[in-house]
Amino acid sequence: MIPPKLGKLAMLTTFNLYNNKLHGAIPDEIGNMASLEDLVGVKNLKTVRLDLNAISGNIPVEIGECLNLVVFGLAQNKLGGLLPKEIGKLSLMTDLILWGNKLSGVIPPEIRNCTNLTIIVLYDNSLIGPIPATIGNIKSLQRLYLYRNSLNGTIPWEIGNLSLAEEIDFLENILIGGIPKELGNIPGLHLLYLFQNNLGGSLPKEIGKLSLVIELILWKNKLSSVIPPEIRNYTNLTMIALNDNNLVGPIPATIGNIKSLRKIYLHIKKYN
Repeated sequence: MIPPKLGKLAMLTTFNLYNNKLHGAIPDEIGNMASLEDLVGVKNLKTVRLDLNAISGNIPVEIGECLNLVVFGLAQNKLGGLLPKEIGKLSLMTDLILWGNKLSGVIPPEIRNCTNLTIIVLYDNSLIGPIPATIGNIKSLQRLYLYRNSLNGTIPWEIGNLSLAEEIDFLENILIGGIPKELGNIPGLHLLYLFQNNLGGSLPKEIGKLSLVIELILWKNKLSSVIPPEIRNYTNLTMIALNDNNLVGPIPATIGNIKSLRKIYLHIKKYN
């Protein structure tokens, strides 16, 4: 564990504990390190990278006082409890990396105030509730990884406002409703993983605008209707996986236009 006596190092500026086998909670005494810029507990804090340890306990609400925080990384630890709403005070933060913990509860809507975020990595936790529509306010967001949680509700159409997004991964949740047509408004999107949810309805033709997508993997949902012919616009596709849905109708001949395609998984239940 991290010894409390380290709090006496008043002149320490950098404290890197990445990839160890630390366990226990972060001691409050760390907050006495008045010059510290790279750890947790002080208002001058800029970077936290304590990934790949065994740190337990909750994320303290006092994290909201670290107004200069840019990178917050505590991935693959044993943190539990809620993601505090005070995280919304961190308007300078660019990286939120908390995957592989035991975080529960909902993603706080206050995350909308983190307007400089470029990456949100919350996968492999126990988060519940809907994906906050307010995430759509984070115009700088490029990567959004929320997979392998227990998120429910619909995919908010506001996600389509993330015009700079390159990768969106919501796989292995319990999302319902349709795939928002607004996702077609994200021109640079090249990874879209929505498989193993309970998504229904049709595959919107607007998705055909995503010409940079490399893999279209939507298997094991409840999608119905036909495969839209606009799928021909996916000129960079290497893999289509739409199996284990309720798709009907013909296989579009336009799939033959996708010269880069290597793998096709359809398993259409009613082919004509």
